[in-house]
Amino acid sequence: MIKKLICKLSSHRFNAWKYITPDSCEQVLVCNRCGFDKELRVVHQFGEWKFEDENSCEQVRICKRDHYVERRSAVHQFGDWEFDAGNSSKKVRICEKCREEEILFNSDPGFSTWGEDPTKMTRAELYNRGYISDSQYFNP
Repeated sequence: MIKKLICKLSSHRFNAWKYITPDSCEQVLVCNRCGFDKELRVVHQFGEWKFEDENSCEQVRICKRDHYVERRSAVHQFGDWEFDAGNSSKKVRICEKCREEEILFNSDPGFSTWGEDPTKMTRAELYNRGYISDSQYFNP
């Protein structure tokens, strides 16, 4: 009772953070005089990031104490853009690891039906391939 009164009149004396149980990642600060719990925090001890499996771009890491799993997506390893079979207005590229598809439609910026960069073409090439109209070609 006296210890609690001392803490109320002055301040608590907190020890270092302590784990609640040996297999838990929850830690608490406890006053060594009155036993007051100041706050709770969670501190995981994660291992290295690893791919979930060989055909996945998802990565996981597991806490060594409580086995909590944290996930993240890694950068895909996309191949080259290819025209979708039977659809010349759509290009597809596939991640070589997880097989996820990324699609680019002809209305999207950067789509070129000739496999070229329109910003590097001459005015005549742009006109002949339909990137610019008659009025844009003949009246620059």
